[in-house]
Order: sequence, then C-alpha cells, then structure tokens
Amino acid sequence: MAWIIGTAVFIILFLAAIYVVAGIAVSVAGSYQTD
Repeated sequence: MAWIIGTAVFIILFLAAIYVVAGIAVSVAGSYQTD
C-alpha cells in the first residue's frame, strides 16, 4: 500500500512543478506585453 502514498506524493509534486513553471511563464510573458 506504500506505493499508493508514493504515487500520490509524486503526482502532487508533479502538479506543483507544472503550476510553478506555468506561473513563471505567465509572468515572463506578461512582462513582454506593452499594454
């Protein structure tokens, strides 16, 4: 049953990494907009 916890943690970390990368991409893209 430990693999379920490990998988859940991995998915959470994976989604968190995607969220961080997406946030950085949005902020970088927003800094290039003139208006």
